[in-house]
Amino acid sequence: MRRALIYFGTDQPDAAWSTAQRHADVVLQPYHALAAEGGYAERFPHARRYVYVNPTSVDPWLLEHGAPGAPVAGWDQRWNLPRIDPATPAGMDWAVRTALEALALDGGRSRGLFVDDLDRLLPEDPATALRFLRLVEDGAERPVRWFVNRAFALWDRIAGLDAVLLEDMAPSVTRHAPVGEVRWIRETVLPAVDAARAREVAVHAVAYADQEGLSSAAPDLVLQQDLGRRLDSVVTGLARTASSWEVYA
Repeated sequence: MRRALIYFGTDQPDAAWSTAQRHADVVLQPYHALAAEGGYAERFPHARRYVYVNPTSVDPWLLEHGAPGAPVAGWDQRWNLPRIDPATPAGMDWAVRTALEALALDGGRSRGLFVDDLDRLLPEDPATALRFLRLVEDGAERPVRWFVNRAFALWDRIAGLDAVLLEDMAPSVTRHAPVGEVRWIRETVLPAVDAARAREVAVHAVAYADQEGLSSAAPDLVLQQDLGRRLDSVVTGLARTASSWEVYA
C-alpha cells in the first residue's frame, strides 16, 4: 500500500524523515526549492516524485513572483484563484509550457506530474482535458507518468496513470454525504476506482480540516467501508493550504 504526501508550502521536510519515505507518492509545487533549485530526488530517494500543475489556473505565488505572460482569463471568487482557459490557444500554450517546465525541474528526475482541476473541464469539454495531456506527452523528452486529482471520467483514457486522488472524499466525509451524492459515488466514483485498481493505479483520498463536522446527515457506514477498503491511503485534517509536513508524521 502506498501513501500520498501532498505539500504546497515552501518549508523543507525533515531530512531523516523524508529519506525514509518508501511507497510514497510525493507532490511538490514547482516553486518549492527542492523542485526549483534541485534536491527533490535526494530528499525523497525512495518515493515516486511528482510536480504540481494546473491547466486551468496560475498559482498566486507565481503571479506575485512575476510569472511572465500568464493569460489570466478571470478570477475564481470561490477559490480565490486566477483562472486561465485551456480551450483557448493562449491558455493551452501556457498550460502545456508550464507543465513541461515543471517536468524538467530537478534535472528532470521527477517521475511525472500531479494534475489538478481537470474535472473543471468535465463533462462539457473532455477533449480539451485530454488534449492537454497529449500535448505534454508529445512535448516531453521522456515518458510522462500522471497523478490525477478526481476527473474520474478520464482515468481509463490516460495510459501513463500512476495514481489518483479523491479530494474532499475521505470515507469519514463521504459517509455523511446527502442521498444524491451517495448515489453518484456508487454509480460513478466506485466503478472508476475499481477500474483504476485493476490497472494497479494507487488510489488516495484526502479530507480537509474545515470539512469535519459540517454535515448532520446520518452516517452511511456501508459507503464508508466500501470506499475505505478500496483506498491505498487516507489523509484527514489537511489544511486547505496543504502547507504542513506534520500532518504526515
